[in-house]
Amino acid sequence: MFESICVTRQTQDGPGPVVDAGLLAEAMVFYQKVSVIGEQAVLADLVAACGPDTLVTLLEDGHLTLLYQPTMGAVATVGSGTRQERHTVCTVARAESDLQAVAEGLFLTATGKEGRSRRLARRLVAHAKQSPYDPAILEAARSDIRDAPYLEDAASAVLSSLAPAYQLPVPTRFSVTEDSGYFGVESNIDFATANEVYHRVVPASYSSLSPRDLLFKVVATREHLSLAAVEGAELLISPTCSRLIGMRTDSLINASGASRKQLVRFQEMAFSDANAIREAVSSGEQTIADLLPVLEKARKWKEWLAKQPDNANLVHEYYKSVVPGTWLNRLPSKVLR
Repeated sequence: MFESICVTRQTQDGPGPVVDAGLLAEAMVFYQKVSVIGEQAVLADLVAACGPDTLVTLLEDGHLTLLYQPTMGAVATVGSGTRQERHTVCTVARAESDLQAVAEGLFLTATGKEGRSRRLARRLVAHAKQSPYDPAILEAARSDIRDAPYLEDAASAVLSSLAPAYQLPVPTRFSVTEDSGYFGVESNIDFATANEVYHRVVPASYSSLSPRDLLFKVVATREHLSLAAVEGAELLISPTCSRLIGMRTDSLINASGASRKQLVRFQEMAFSDANAIREAVSSGEQTIADLLPVLEKARKWKEWLAKQPDNANLVHEYYKSVVPGTWLNRLPSKVLR
C-alpha cells in the first residue's frame, strides 16, 4: 500500500504549471517511492516547485527520483485542413535532449550563477535516469486507435472533459480508416463549435481541439499505461488522461473475459484527520524545502511500513507518528482520499 507513484504532467488539460507542487509534497509524505517523469517542461516546473538546492537534496536523499524523457510519442499530420488529411503515430526528440545542458540552463535561470549551476546539474544528473523510447509503445498506440469502440468513447470523453458545454452529437462518431500506416478520421464532431467552447477557458495560443489532438490523447494514454507497468507504480496525471486510462483498462479487461477485480486492484481509503499539505504548499504558505525535516522523520516509518501487510490502520498509525512536532500539525484538517 502506498508503495510507489509516478508523477508526470498533471495539468496538461490547459495552460499553467505542469507539476502541481502541493500534490508532489503530499505524494512524498504518503508514498515510499515518488518518481517524477517527463521532459524539459516537467523538469523546469520541478525546479520552480522545489528550488535548485532542495530538488538536488531530495534526489540525493532518495525522497524523489527523476526519469528524464527526451523523446515522446506524437501524431504527425499531412494534408492538414483538407479532405486528404491523414495522421500517423511517431516519435519526436526534444530540441535539447542532453540532461546536463538542460539542467544547467534551468539552474542558471534560477540562481544566476554559472559555476553553481554546473555543479548542481552534475549532482542532479548523477541521480537521474534516462531511458530510450520503447517502440512497442507506438505499436500499442496504433492498436488502440484501431479499436473502434474505445476510440469513439475516448473522443467523447476528451470533449466532455475539456469542452463540457459543447453538445456532443448523438450518436457521436469518431472512427478511422488506415492506409500505409496513416489514419484518416471520419467524424460528425463539429470541432469549430467545440473550440468556441474550449477557448472560453483555454486560449487558442495554447491549444485547440482537433482530430489530431484526440488521437494524441490516445497515444499519451498508452505511454502512461506503459509507464505504470514498467515502474510498477500508480500514476498522478491530468484528469482527462486519468479518465482515458480507466476506459482503456476497462475495455482490455472486458475483452479478456476476466473480472476487473481479478486483474486490477484499486485501493481507496479516506483520512478524516489528514492535514492540508497540498493546500499549504500550493498557496506558498509552506515550501517543499520545509518538507525535508518531515521526510527525514518519515523515512524510518516508511521502511517499517514497507515490511507490513496491507492494512489501512497501519497507514493511519504511520501518519500519526510523523505529524507531531512538525509544521504539518499546525495545518487545518481535511478529508484526504
